[in-house]
Amino acid sequence: MSRIEELEEQIKAMQRTLEKKEIIQKVLMDRVEKSINSSGNAYTLFESNLVLQEQVDKRTKELQEANRELRIEIENRRKVEKEKESLISELQQALAEVKVLSGLLPICSYCKDIRNDKGYWQKIETYIGDHSSAQFSHSICNKCMKKHLPELYEKMMEEQKKP
Repeated sequence: MSRIEELEEQIKAMQRTLEKKEIIQKVLMDRVEKSINSSGNAYTLFESNLVLQEQVDKRTKELQEANRELRIEIENRRKVEKEKESLISELQQALAEVKVLSGLLPICSYCKDIRNDKGYWQKIETYIGDHSSAQFSHSICNKCMKKHLPELYEKMMEEQKKP
């Protein structure tokens, strides 16, 4: 037998040994990796790991999306809160500037003075000016003009009658 034939025989023997070892390894790996799930079905640990990894990836994506939505919601709430605070500030400032008269005002039936909270009598113009933003321009009604300024009243009536 030549050296080449010897080597070929050794190679064939090694291949047979390798094939046997591969078969043994596969059998051992199948025994190690195979498990039985709760319904009695056989599965490999590799398959199980793939399923678990897919579930973890899916849940991770869901949580990342939920976190993104929460960040957007928090940012929107911060904006709304700032707008609310700004509006409250504007309303408080406007309220501080507005003076409103309400309730009953004790007024003299003759001179029309008003009694203030301290019990003092004030001219109606002074009281309303102090308690509101109203301004007065004085004039005289026809009834008072006729009573207190009869000649001016007569003159005004004559001018109104002219076409």
